[in-house]
Amino acid sequence: MNRAEIPSFGVGAIIISLIISDVNLITIYKQLDLLCGVCVMRGVYWQTWSSKWTSAAANLDLVTALDPNCDLVYLAFANPSTTYKQGSLSFGGTGLDFSMDFSVVRDAIKILKTRGVNTLLSVGGATYQFNVNVSAQPVIDLARDLGVDGIDLDWEPTNGAQQDDEFPTLIKNYRAALWPGAKLSAAVFSTGAYGKNGDTYQGMNIKGLVTQGSSLDWINLMAYDAGPPPPQGTFDPLGAFTAYRMYYPGPIVFGFEPGPQSWGGHVIQLDEVKKNVAYVLNENPNNGIFVWSAQKDTNGSVSVSQILKIALSSSSNPNNNTPVSGGPTSSVPTGKTGPGNMYSGNSWTTVCANCGATGKIVLQ
Repeated sequence: MNRAEIPSFGVGAIIISLIISDVNLITIYKQLDLLCGVCVMRGVYWQTWSSKWTSAAANLDLVTALDPNCDLVYLAFANPSTTYKQGSLSFGGTGLDFSMDFSVVRDAIKILKTRGVNTLLSVGGATYQFNVNVSAQPVIDLARDLGVDGIDLDWEPTNGAQQDDEFPTLIKNYRAALWPGAKLSAAVFSTGAYGKNGDTYQGMNIKGLVTQGSSLDWINLMAYDAGPPPPQGTFDPLGAFTAYRMYYPGPIVFGFEPGPQSWGGHVIQLDEVKKNVAYVLNENPNNGIFVWSAQKDTNGSVSVSQILKIALSSSSNPNNNTPVSGGPTSSVPTGKTGPGNMYSGNSWTTVCANCGATGKIVLQ
């Protein structure tokens, strides 16, 4: 069942179901999400290469080790150039590194559905490059055979912003190929909404969001691997969030990477997580959070479970959604290092020099 297809139950039905069922606190929170009409996504990326072999779906770590606070899983990563054909039921050549039989994973996804957990097939990543001339159909066939709820485009081109014409084409192609009811999200780069300044990755996601953003159900902001926030560093995750809001009006799922980050080595702590979660959910209760990754070594920092619990608590108690310390720790970088250029669909336009925290773009 897709998130948009979740039926609306009355309060009495919810209470009765809780009384007659053996439910835990997580189930209760999910029911409360339905009552208030808010479904805050709490996702994790699942490293398929880290899953241990088993012959039974119920014993697969995707089922047994998935944090109970999670309601969305991204299976990482499928090769966008796979030649998979519907009915093949094999992971050979798909990019997914599961070692167990195809049917085991397929059945595990069915089990997750009974728990209210949606699953998306994440395509691309740093390992697999997209080719806009390659049909999306093989990936769609793989996704449908697995029984996932949709596709996540993790477009990380080698030449970054120099290839930004690809992003809108990929969104358009995959949306056209999806089956009815399927979801389409996109993982976007930390500084991908900052204005172009010659940096490899800055501004790489803007063109796609401006021209094809309405085809996405949400975006996953990789607000990490860019160094520590001020005053220790220069990358402000909430500043990046605000920059993306200038170009994308839909739900933004804010990403965390616990443990030493792969680039820059920043180690997030509890107060930073609380501040960022509160700000993101206060900005729009339909926003969410995700963690890279479910199997990440979090030694020395807040754990995956702690991050998800913070988001769960905030989504279930709107009174908790008050920005801590006022939100961004610095204004959104502008000019050459920030959203100093606005893509209007066919040209770049210089915008205000101080349009950071308001998210309002004033054309000069």
